[in-house]
Amino acid sequence: MSDLHSFLVEMSYASLKSKVDQFFQSPYIVVIDVSGSDPSAAANINFDKLTKEGFHVIPVNPRLKTFHVHTCYPSVEQLPHPVGAALIFTSPKVTEEVVSQCIRVGVANIWIHQGVGQGSKNKTATQLMTDHPEVNFIDGACPMMFVNHADWIHKGVKTVMKWTGSLPA
Repeated sequence: MSDLHSFLVEMSYASLKSKVDQFFQSPYIVVIDVSGSDPSAAANINFDKLTKEGFHVIPVNPRLKTFHVHTCYPSVEQLPHPVGAALIFTSPKVTEEVVSQCIRVGVANIWIHQGVGQGSKNKTATQLMTDHPEVNFIDGACPMMFVNHADWIHKGVKTVMKWTGSLPA
């Protein structure tokens, strides 16, 4: 790896790490599209891990009234109070609308999850975010790679993505 490439990878990672740190400073994090039928869904795993890490996490899914012991809200527009961060696990088909809702209600930090495959990424939603530089936007990757007690799989994936420069900027 050239010195320039190494430098650019480190700069990109430093920028991403700053965004991640800002995201996790939010007092409330909504996890959008938790699943009532699939305990192994990425949204559920992230919700549970963030809760265990001490974050105040709020579930969102229009098809559920409760998630675990928590009230589940149909959308970010129907939350009882403002939230600082939204973690999106929706189908890419609806990601743009969910991002638009988050912007309308003033969510300052938006993270579109991407695990294996496309995840929730949507080109139109990404383009929409270029019109909103005031929002701390993370377009891809998984928050579980950055929590304090990340499992070895997420740590390993983060390391490989960092080496290859494939983490979001």
